Parts: sequence; C-alpha cells; structure tokens
Amino acid sequence: MLGFIGLQRALFTRFHHDIRYGMKSLLNGERRRCRSNQACKRVAVPELRDVPRYTGMLGKHLRSITEPSEQPACELTSRLQTIDEVVSPRNRFVVRATAESESMAEESARTIAENRDLIARREAFIQRRIEESQADAERGAAAVRETKSLQTLVDLIHHVTDAWSRIVAFLHAHKPAGGRWAFTG
Repeated sequence: MLGFIGLQRALFTRFHHDIRYGMKSLLNGERRRCRSNQACKRVAVPELRDVPRYTGMLGKHLRSITEPSEQPACELTSRLQTIDEVVSPRNRFVVRATAESESMAEESARTIAENRDLIARREAFIQRRIEESQADAERGAAAVRETKSLQTLVDLIHHVTDAWSRIVAFLHAHKPAGGRWAFTG
C-alpha cells in the first residue's frame, strides 16, 4: 500500500509538478481566467455544474456497495477471530510438541553416541579376549608338544632304566663266586 502511494506521488509530481494531483494552483488561488469568448465557458462551466450531481450519484453508489458488504465483512472478521482463538492454542501445542520432539531427538542422538562408544569399547575388550584366548591356545599347544616330546624322553629313560635293571639283574644272577667281577683290560 505504501509502495502504491509512493508510486502515485512520484507520477503526479512528474506530470503535474506537485504532489497534490495538479491542484496546487487551484488551492493557492492561481486560476487562469477564461475569456468570455473561449470554449472553457461553453464546455467546462456546464460540466462543472453537473459535478455535484455526479458526486452525489457516486456517493450513493459507493454506499450501496459498502453497506451490504460491511456486515458480512464484520461477520467474516469475527469468524476469523474465532478461528484464530481456536487455532492459537493448537499452534502453541504444535510448537511445544516440536520442541519436545527436538529435545527427544537430541537426547536420542546423545544416547546413540554413548551406546556406540560402549559397543566400540566392548568390541575392543572382546577382541583382546579373543587374542588372549588364541595366545593361551598357542601356549597350550606348545605345552602339549613339549609334553609329548618329554614323553618320548621319559619313554627313552624308561627303556634305558629297564635295560639297566635287566643288566643289573643279569649281572646279579651271574655273579662270580668271589662276589667281585674281574675286568680284564
């Protein structure tokens, strides 16, 4: 609306050289006089006499348009105010619900981040336990291998001892009469 008024003033200032719609000279009393034989008296004066009749007719027409539309406009405004009274609490509810949803989303995002961190720490712990279990299994396998190799040694010692026992038993059974062995070299 202000833009329209500004545009209107700019146009009238350009064409009439004032912002009073070209009526500055009439308002200041600067009228050009019309000579008695000029057309202004023959054409303009009768038309100017009809101006009050035209303005009266225009006023009646405007009232006939305004009066029937004024009551519906008031009713429409009243209805819009009623709608606004109904919609405003709902709008506040939506704003509160949106704020709560955003808060819940932020809390959920924070919880998800904490859970991801916890999962990462648990996975690292599980990975360390797996690596320790593998190391324990390797140590166990090495112990089994050592035990098997020691079993071979034990079996060898057992065979040597058994052989030695047989030798001693043989020697004891075939001992010479003097109880001493005579070794000749």
